[in-house]
Amino acid sequence: MADTHYAVSIRRIYDAHTDMLKGYKLILWMRDVDDWVAMAARDYPTGMLEPIPQQTLDDADTLARIFQCKNYRNDETEMWE
Repeated sequence: MADTHYAVSIRRIYDAHTDMLKGYKLILWMRDVDDWVAMAARDYPTGMLEPIPQQTLDDADTLARIFQCKNYRNDETEMWE
């Protein structure tokens, strides 16, 4: 059973000046009353058009297992509903 107090997601990181993809950020979220608060994050730099690195996906799966929570990967739509 997944813990509804925690969640894991992956977001894209863009360069503020060029809007080019710089990499991905793995985020561990904690539920605080009616909102999600980022508790920890780690950046995974990549090239401009590279897909999500396998290490990022593996680390997201590992965190979800440790915290027994849902892994939203790169689609947080359901998380914010």
